[in-house]
Formats: sequence, C-alpha cells, structure tokens
Amino acid sequence: MSGSIARLIAHRRFAKGSRNVFVLCTGRCGSVTFIKACGHINNFTSGHETRARVVGNDRLAYPPGHIEADNRLSWFLGRLDQRFGQSAVYVHLTREPEEVARSYSLRLENPVSIASGYYNSILMRPTEADPLAVCRDYVDTVTRNIMAFLQDKPLKTCVRLEHAKEDFQQFWELIGAEGDLESALAEWNIKHNASAPAKQKSAQENKPADVVKLRNPASANQYWEERKDILYYQVVRTITGHISKRAKSIIDVGSAGCPYLDWFGHIPQRTSIDLTRPYEAEGVSSYTGDFLKWKADRHYDIVTCLQVLEHVPDAAAFAQKLLSLGKVVVVSVPYKWPAGKTKSHVHDPVDEGKLLSWFGRRPNFEYICREVKAPVERIVQVYDEFPDSWSALNRRDGIIAELKAKSSAKV
Repeated sequence: MSGSIARLIAHRRFAKGSRNVFVLCTGRCGSVTFIKACGHINNFTSGHETRARVVGNDRLAYPPGHIEADNRLSWFLGRLDQRFGQSAVYVHLTREPEEVARSYSLRLENPVSIASGYYNSILMRPTEADPLAVCRDYVDTVTRNIMAFLQDKPLKTCVRLEHAKEDFQQFWELIGAEGDLESALAEWNIKHNASAPAKQKSAQENKPADVVKLRNPASANQYWEERKDILYYQVVRTITGHISKRAKSIIDVGSAGCPYLDWFGHIPQRTSIDLTRPYEAEGVSSYTGDFLKWKADRHYDIVTCLQVLEHVPDAAAFAQKLLSLGKVVVVSVPYKWPAGKTKSHVHDPVDEGKLLSWFGRRPNFEYICREVKAPVERIVQVYDEFPDSWSALNRRDGIIAELKAKSSAKV
C-alpha cells in the first residue's frame, strides 16, 4: 500500500476537513471502534451508519469533511463512485476473514442483520448451505466488491484490525487529523459492538462487556413475545417517536432484550444497557452491566426506561442517573399495583408521590394507561430539560418554539 500512501500525501493540497473519508468494510471488523476513535479528531466530523435508513439521492448526502463508516456502502459503490469518485479518501477496514464469518454466523438469525439479508434475499435460502459457509461467501463477495472499487482510487489506505493502532496512526497522519491521538488509539482497547463468546463475561465498570449471544427472535425473548401488543407500548412509541424527530442519540436502560430501539431507527446513535440482557441488533451499541456503575461517554438526546424502576432497590439513585444521562427522559412503571402481586417488584404500589420522591421533581407530562386486555394500569412520565408542563405533544412543540424565539431575541 506504499504507492497509495505516496499518492495520498501528494493529494493533501486541500483545505483541512474539506474532503470526505469513507470507511469500507464487510462489517464485524471494528467499524464502530474506528468511528469511536475518529471522535477524537477535531477537524473532521464522523459517524457510523448515519444515513443507513435514507432512500434516494440523500442516502449519500454526507457533509464535507466527514468520516463515515457503514458496511452497507459496499452495496452503493456505483453511486459512491459517481458522487465522490477520486476526490474522497477511502479506507479499507479489514479483519481476518474467518473471524468475520464466524462473528456473522452468531447473527444470522437476526432479521435485520446484513448476513441474514444476504442469505434470505441474495442467495434465496440455499437449502444445503452451512450457515458458516453462507457467511464466508458474504465476506468474500463484499471484500471483492471493495477491492475492485478501490483499484483506480488514488486516495486509499488499509486499516487492519489485527494491527489497528499502527494502521490508525498512519491513517491519522495521512488525512492531516488534528485532535487527541492518544485517546483515539485508546479506543482500540475497548470492544465496541462485540459478538459474545460461548459464555457470557461479567461486565467491568466503565467498559462495555461482551453482548449476549443472539438467539432466534421468535423464541428467545418470551417476555417480549407475550407483551409486545400491550397498549402502553404504543403510548411510549407515539410520545418518544414525536419527541425524537431530530434526536441524534438514544439509550434504552433495562432493555431485557426487547427491541424498543427498533421503533426509533431514524436516530443515528442507539444504545442499550441491561444488567444481563441488552438488546442487540445492527446499529445498536449493547452493554451488559450495572447501570449505576456504568459511565456513559456522552449526554444522550433521549433516555427511555420502561418497567424497570419497580425492580431496582435504590430506585432514587437510578432515577437521578437517568435524569443526568439525557435531555429528555421517558419512563414507565406499574401504576398502583398491590404490594406482593409481582414478586420481582420491590416498590409496589408505585404512584405519583413515590415517583416524585425518586426523581425529585414533577414530570412535564404524565399519562396513565389502562390496558384493554387486562385490568392493570401503567403510568408513563416524560421529564424535559425545561420546567414547563404540557398536556399534549403539540403543546410541547409550542413551548419549544417559544423558548427558541426568546433565545433568539436575546441574541
């Protein structure tokens, strides 16, 4: 790759941060970590799968000076070439092919996994194929697509996961990156979005633990299958969906393997944390561990926590951490369920007063949802950054518009 490096250096006659950088890969080879490392670069923006759900010309409408990692770009190479051609910098992010294939084989049953799409839609479900063989075929196909695309590109380099720190430092120098190189290299010590080994490891404070092994969605989460149609979920989905229209990040706390985050696929950065079973899917960062000990690396736009607080002994500390974690917090708990009705609930009955004692403030909005299939109620509360209460989503929109107008008037 020395010839490519020489050509890249020769082409560095552009304004800092004005050229686009695309990280092309099969997936399952460190792309999330690559972008985590790029987060320490000051003169480029960066993101992982930031336009994954966009259709048409806007799918590749990345801003100038942006570093994008998205394994699905390997299926848009013709359009990528037409739009950016030889003006962009291209990184081929690689990992030992057999390791990539084995990692994908753990996710083959996930309906939103690209390997699942390759098996079901591209290969049309070959009956005699071994799952690992399918994943090997996927890895080989995508790798060859990328290599063919890069043949005439003058601005290209390779980052190998097995030599990530060495190669990333070279990449840093090649694009003229400015920022905290030491912190960027330290990101490669952390497993982001890792597949689980055969045995689940315990979480360590301040480090993401290995995610739980993927199971068949139709049978793995009996809790979700039995409850996915209950009414309060639709309330939460409607409220959060409206509030999160412009959100860039969301975290679901206490997911129990439930796919709540799939409702909000328009949000680029989605995170799940759970004591034993976070939700795992493409585009979701999953952490296993004690939420009260876990240290977040960002302030989230949206925080959701559904039917969790009633299980937590120190609910007040848990609630306060939820408030500190994001701009908007959406929570739900069983409403006035009799003590002892559910053995795992340690705070029943929970009402507005008990929630006030935990959160230390009144919510901006609350809604008591009575189920139609069973005579039970749940309360949904929303905590905004501003103090004004609201009774409907359009009223909230009005409050935000008024606050923005006042802020603009002061300027």
